[in-house]
Amino acid sequence: MKIRKHLLLICSGIIFLASCASKPPVVEEEPPVVVVEEPPVVETPVVVEPEKDPDAERKVELAALHEEVLKLRVKAVELNANTSFAARYDEADAEYVQGKTALDAGELDTAQSALEKAGPLFRQLIRDSYLAAIQNEKNLAGRYKQDAQAQSVQDNSFEILLLAADTEVAATEAEAGEDTEATLALWIKTRMLYDGAIKHSRAIATRARIQQLDYSQADSGNFALADQKLELAYTLWPDELEPALDAIEEALLRYNLVLAKGWELLAGSRRAGAETNKLKADQIKASVAVADQYSAAKAVWDSAISSAGKGENEYAAALFEQAEELFEEAYLAAAQKRAAAEAAMAAALERQNRSRSVAQDADEILGLSDETAPEEMETENEAEPVVESEAAPMTETEPAVETDAAPITDTETEAETELQPETEATAQTENSEELQPATEQGE
Repeated sequence: MKIRKHLLLICSGIIFLASCASKPPVVEEEPPVVVVEEPPVVETPVVVEPEKDPDAERKVELAALHEEVLKLRVKAVELNANTSFAARYDEADAEYVQGKTALDAGELDTAQSALEKAGPLFRQLIRDSYLAAIQNEKNLAGRYKQDAQAQSVQDNSFEILLLAADTEVAATEAEAGEDTEATLALWIKTRMLYDGAIKHSRAIATRARIQQLDYSQADSGNFALADQKLELAYTLWPDELEPALDAIEEALLRYNLVLAKGWELLAGSRRAGAETNKLKADQIKASVAVADQYSAAKAVWDSAISSAGKGENEYAAALFEQAEELFEEAYLAAAQKRAAAEAAMAAALERQNRSRSVAQDADEILGLSDETAPEEMETENEAEPVVESEAAPMTETEPAVETDAAPITDTETEAETELQPETEATAQTENSEELQPATEQGE
């Protein structure tokens, strides 16, 4: 058994050696070179601590003091202390400027002294400015409240007036406290509420007036915009008081523009009527026939023209209407006077013709023949041109005229004098033509 084991081992060894002899030799690879980078050496900087400022803390405190005084200064200007209390503001401002200049220059003691003086001066100015503003707003609210007592405002803006009254009570109570800023805010709100109530009432009244006069179409664009602004004010009131008041003011402005346009159109229409009557009065020469009436109408006309030129169309419309009536009255009076004059002239001509007829009858009664001496006929013919005058003079051969013909009165003479030249000329021509046959007969 042992021999067999030895043989197996020997055989195994021979086989192993034979297998090793057939393979190439193994080449061992060199290991890779690993380069290890070393971190750079960072040199630690040397920190040089600055010298400590012994006044650093004080400078910080003074800087804070400066900022506080600066805010007070700005607030004083916002409240118009620089104009309401100019001398005191200048005093406080001089202290501030001195403190600021010293602080910038590092003069800490001077800066602190000046700024500490300026602070209280500005605080007192602010308080006094608040008190002055409160009094001013209170006075304005009182005036607006008085104007708001009108019945129209009570009717149109009742709810706004209730809110204004409540706010006024709150403002009065706040005056007893120390919070001047809150008190001022309440008085401002009170003033705006009373003011808004008045303007709201005016807007409502103006709108109603436009509708009453039927002027909405005179400026339909502005009328529609005014309605929109009024509705906007209702949505903003009373939470956003200032924009609500602005909307009411714009609505009132636009309503007034519509009303002004309507008056402008009416004034133009009334002016046309007045011009028509003025032309009629001028054509009939009313300025001569009825001078006083015409002058009165002309004075009103001139005032109307002047008012229209200034844009006062409502007043101008009324004046043009009055002038139209006055010119019409002047025209009628002149026409009546002219008719009376024409009637008087016609009566005078009729009497004149009747007188000549009576004279002819008298000639026949006296037996005067057609063979009257030429001298007498010439004398009679020389007396006949009385046709050209308004009243024929009586001759010696016409004694009956004084008895039968009525004398011409002063009124008739006056009327004949005022008769237009063309009327007199026409009447005289007609009279001459009518009397021509009598003259020929006398010849």
